Amino acid sequence: MKKCAEKDNAIALGLRTYNTGKPCKHGHLSDRYTKSSCCVECVKTNTWQSNNPSAYKEYQKRWKTENRLRINEDMRAWAHKNRDKLNAKDLKYRKNNPGKMLAYAANNKLKRQKRIPVWQTEEDRRDIQKFYDLAKELTAAYGFPWEVDHVIPLRGKTVSGLHVPSNLQIMPKAENRRKRNYYTERGF
Repeated sequence: MKKCAEKDNAIALGLRTYNTGKPCKHGHLSDRYTKSSCCVECVKTNTWQSNNPSAYKEYQKRWKTENRLRINEDMRAWAHKNRDKLNAKDLKYRKNNPGKMLAYAANNKLKRQKRIPVWQTEEDRRDIQKFYDLAKELTAAYGFPWEVDHVIPLRGKTVSGLHVPSNLQIMPKAENRRKRNYYTERGF
């Protein structure tokens, strides 16, 4: 089956839909999806989906479970391609919600304090401060941000670490964000 030029142009431009100007087999003069060539109006008025909402939800749930890796890869690729858009959205949210950001920071500080053992010495506290000082120096020297990371996360899903010098490492901010709240072997 020959693809129409409008679809090729839409794909090249990264659009989700295109229009042929011809009606579909159900008579809709609607746009079509670039991935499937299906009529948008037909998809919206699909009778099986609307008549069987619980079965359709089960199908969606099963499909998401079976295609979890593909979904994650697509989301990562989209985020990488649209990093500026995501950063702008994040900045706007932070600017519009200063109270939530302060509450988040305070909550994070309290949770970190709970992960400081009572047996921690003054020397341990100085060593921890050295990690933070070194991260600032690396940020100034390299021109991109470095952060102190907990090798074993303070609030991990499978394991939780302590805020002690032996559990700290310094890594670039981007790598630390990618690691998130997961435990990985030392290094990045």
